[in-house]
Amino acid sequence: SGVGLFVLTIIQKEIVARMSTSYSYYRDIHGAIGFFILMLSLSMSVAGFSLGYYVPLPSFRIFSVFFAAPWVIWAIAVFWSASMARIRLHRLVGNMMLKGCIAVPLSRVTGAILQRNGWSEAAGYYLGIAIASAVVGIWQLADLAAFFSRKGKSA
Repeated sequence: SGVGLFVLTIIQKEIVARMSTSYSYYRDIHGAIGFFILMLSLSMSVAGFSLGYYVPLPSFRIFSVFFAAPWVIWAIAVFWSASMARIRLHRLVGNMMLKGCIAVPLSRVTGAILQRNGWSEAAGYYLGIAIASAVVGIWQLADLAAFFSRKGKSA
């Protein structure tokens, strides 16, 4: 699910750029790909949460709730905001989901690097997630500041 989600989200960003020149042509394609993105997001959430019962890392069950929750919230928010009246919010939430798609593999790579350099399996895994979350979180804070500073303006 994660790889498909990442690839489709990147494709979706390209389609959004093309929508500015041919909206009616790309609208249905955008909607169809968006539907698959939301389904992959929800399936990844269910799978991630379900892993909590089987992974022996300490506190993984609690972590699996924190992993799944944003994806479910983003899926609902993207679907709800998919209208011209809420286009700014739709863009914001879609970009949050894109950042999540970047954060997941980034956290896995960071965790693997830490584990190969002497960190325990659990510490490397969780610290990799914390580092990726901090980087992506700062990026998201900048986007939120821009979103609220342009409140009432188009785009």
